[in-house]
Amino acid sequence: MEKIGTGGIDALVSSLGANGKSTRRRASWALIKSGDPAVPKLISALRDVNKLARKRAAMVLGWIGDKRAIVPLTWALGDEDPNVRKMAAWALGKIGGTKANKALKQVLSDQDEDVVEYAKEAIQRTS
Repeated sequence: MEKIGTGGIDALVSSLGANGKSTRRRASWALIKSGDPAVPKLISALRDVNKLARKRAAMVLGWIGDKRAIVPLTWALGDEDPNVRKMAAWALGKIGGTKANKALKQVLSDQDEDVVEYAKEAIQRTS
């Protein structure tokens, strides 16, 4: 695959919150393929005002699997949107490690049952 420059990564990250599902999907896939260079911008996107962008950023970070995302994904476990929290739990389970596991255990008391289920599944994957 051809390298995507910083401007391209910025545009793709901006597309994570697009109205069109196919646009979000294509941007996600391209960012996953970009890997390491996209991680800092994806971490920043976890604080985007658009909940779809935050959710997609968490998903892409999980697929990339970079350990730098563990702390920001831990913060995302406290997001106001339960779908963002679920995706952050899934991503932490995908990345794994002691820090991810510890963060996931703290989510077991979340008010949203789906978030708790995602956290339980993620803990099983990281144990």
